[in-house]
Amino acid sequence: MHNVIEAYRLTAHKTIVSNTRRIYMNFGNRPSTNYDARIFEPMARGFRERFPGLRDLPIDSCWGGWCALTPDMLPRAGITGAHKNIYYGFAFNGHGVAPTAAMGQSLVNAVQDWHEIRTGNF
Repeated sequence: MHNVIEAYRLTAHKTIVSNTRRIYMNFGNRPSTNYDARIFEPMARGFRERFPGLRDLPIDSCWGGWCALTPDMLPRAGITGAHKNIYYGFAFNGHGVAPTAAMGQSLVNAVQDWHEIRTGNF
């Protein structure tokens, strides 16, 4: 597994927003709770390597925080409720955009199928 994912986009305000997932673990396999500016240095270096024409552009701010993951790194989806009419999907860890879109479409299809069966509109 790799431990870095990066994305960049231009905002309506003509600023660049970057996001990344970098995993830093301390002794005992527990994420740090202390802010450490050195964590952001690789992000700044990566930005400047990918966009050499923007090398002198100042970085206004950085933010870091916890990311929740399921223990087995797998998403969850299912059907629940007294009438089995509550469909859910969550925990799209890591590369979450593609699995979220695929699962969303699967849940839409399942709800439509349930509605067609329930109403007799096959």
